[in-house]
Amino acid sequence: MELARRDILSQDEMAAARPDVAYDILELDVLKKTDPAWVGRVLSGIMEQFSSGKLKPIVHSRWPLAEAGAALRFMRSARHLGKIVLTPPALIRGQLRHDRTYLVTGGLGGIGCAVAEWLAGQGAGAIVLNGRRDPDAAAEKTISALRERGITVQVELADVLDVAAVDQMLARIDQDLPPLGGVIHSVGVLSDAALTNQSWESFEKVLWPKILGAWHLHRATVDRDLDLFILFSSRVGVMGNPGQANHAAANAFLDQLAGHRRALGLPGQAIAWGAWSEIGEAAEQRERIDRRRTALGGRWFTPQQGIKALENLVRQDATNSVVMAMDWAVFEEATGTRPPLLVDLLSSASDSEAEASALSGDLLSQLRGVPAAAHKELLVSFLQQEVQAVLRLPTAPAPTVGFFDLGMDSLMTVELRNRLNRAFSEEYTAPNTVAISSYGLSGIVHYLLGKCNTF
Repeated sequence: MELARRDILSQDEMAAARPDVAYDILELDVLKKTDPAWVGRVLSGIMEQFSSGKLKPIVHSRWPLAEAGAALRFMRSARHLGKIVLTPPALIRGQLRHDRTYLVTGGLGGIGCAVAEWLAGQGAGAIVLNGRRDPDAAAEKTISALRERGITVQVELADVLDVAAVDQMLARIDQDLPPLGGVIHSVGVLSDAALTNQSWESFEKVLWPKILGAWHLHRATVDRDLDLFILFSSRVGVMGNPGQANHAAANAFLDQLAGHRRALGLPGQAIAWGAWSEIGEAAEQRERIDRRRTALGGRWFTPQQGIKALENLVRQDATNSVVMAMDWAVFEEATGTRPPLLVDLLSSASDSEAEASALSGDLLSQLRGVPAAAHKELLVSFLQQEVQAVLRLPTAPAPTVGFFDLGMDSLMTVELRNRLNRAFSEEYTAPNTVAISSYGLSGIVHYLLGKCNTF
């Protein structure tokens, strides 16, 4: 059965090539106009077969809509199997589905309760808060407030380390509540010590809630139609931290699990959090860890800031992301090194000022030291280097290329404008729209040539 319209075999050509097969050309676009009722019945029947499990989706990989560019590049490389599917974020319409249930593990703690309130605000019809112990007074207050707003809230006491307990919890959800629409895994335990003072027991204490809990939830929901599957990771898994080797290993697993789910065509996000103030495991041990965090530049963000970041990241649907508050100047001074991962964030103010001074002195002196006929060549070379730096290009762009053809966005145009202003110091200030209105490198060169006689 052929669904395409262009460059396909006619029925006579197929009969000549393969007389042993039946061949039909299904012109859905025509049939939708001539016999829409029949098309509707056929498509409804197909969807029923998918729902019953008789039909299975073809092999595919799932890419968030925000990564469409990367998906197209992956497709062009011809390394994929099956189809590439772009999926919209769960909040693309501004709300979660009201006819779905959302499960929050670690849901009876401070962060879990904050997440539950956010889910309710996003339109979730039913929320399940999972924990290992009965809710305390603060959790009970949150639950009561949510129920007064008309939200269905169910408390599930189950240890996510126990496969049978996870399966039984999901069975109860299936029996009593709307279909499961999303999972947020937010459990976490700290057991800090220098690596030489760690034992396997102290590793297990930290690893298993994150790793086994996440894997059991992944395994139990792999065949379910979820909108989101969010893993609360830690920035320690990305950057490391003295005394937290076990914590780093556990969270690095969550970051990889999110990518693994994407590769299977499933939703998956890992958010590596810094330290929440007022709520969460780190906040409960703030007195113990605050001196060390402060010395390394670590800062705390409020629950309101954390929830705002969560909403933004769910809308962006990025597979991996980091949310933290840091004083990078203090971090750099304390560590004495610039890890390659953070090099763009660790450019100190003094370096920036020195660089700006060198750039402005060098460019301006060169412009003043050559005839006007040579100004264009100097400006082209300078701007090629600046655009290459802004866009992180492996080579300098051609003078005739357009900025938007290179992928320059609004933030990059601001960075380029700032670089221009540093290069010309106080002699000239470029307008905010210089990169946009010039369209490309040659346009800025032409614009600056007209200003050269003023400095």
